[in-house]
Amino acid sequence: RYLCLYCFCSVARHCRLARDPANRQSVVTGGDDVARLHAVTNCHALWRRSRGKNQSMSSSEHDEPAAPDSRPHELITFMQQDAAEMQSEYDRIRAVTSEDPGTAGDEGEETWADLLREWLPEAYQIVTKGRLLAATGVRGPQVDVIVLRPGYPRRLINKKLYLVGGVAAAFECKNTLKPQHVQRSFDQALKINALSSARGMTPYAEMVPEVFFGLLAHSTAWQAPEDKQKERIDGLLQEGLAAMTDMRACPGLVCVADLGCWSALRMTYDGPGLMPA
Repeated sequence: RYLCLYCFCSVARHCRLARDPANRQSVVTGGDDVARLHAVTNCHALWRRSRGKNQSMSSSEHDEPAAPDSRPHELITFMQQDAAEMQSEYDRIRAVTSEDPGTAGDEGEETWADLLREWLPEAYQIVTKGRLLAATGVRGPQVDVIVLRPGYPRRLINKKLYLVGGVAAAFECKNTLKPQHVQRSFDQALKINALSSARGMTPYAEMVPEVFFGLLAHSTAWQAPEDKQKERIDGLLQEGLAAMTDMRACPGLVCVADLGCWSALRMTYDGPGLMPA
């Protein structure tokens, strides 16, 4: 038996949780706080606890944890810098979208491609605008950004038809996310997953697609508070999961640069007794 659900993840939310001592020992699941456990266990490690070199500690202080450093970890700072740049690019692109929507879309895709190039190891080639090619010769739908596995033949990199066995990930990119984009991402994931050959009857092969597929956006079309926007995406993802017949046929990631990320969490479970009522 398999289970698939989406976990909401926000760097800013995790940072606030990690800084707040009251939240470090709490674990709350549900809604857009499903990933709070990750904030407690992982992000807490990103915050240094230190004292000045000349500060002495009394006996009582030995028994109490030191207060976390108010300065964020440098990795968080680097990510915030990239987020600010993404927002700046979105504002620039949006200002001229009405004049040339096609070019605006291409620029948005290149922004995501550049981000991946700067963060992924050099062995991974990042290309834009291409289709995946199955071993049977079947061609998949066009995708905006493709991450090629290390060792992909250089002779084929610019052919715009990419062998599915050499593709690590594929992404659909949108400057402004709309409901139909989330709904369509499930259909895209299904078509891309169908290109892969059977990998054997194992839980991993049954749950995890060969090609990671995700939906990337700079912002959303909804003029609403952040919480309401997150709830809207939560609902769209749950609708997609409810209609899904194949666990692999769902996007592994939905990321909105100025809002947060939703990642698919796949797991096995032994009987309905372990699932909440």
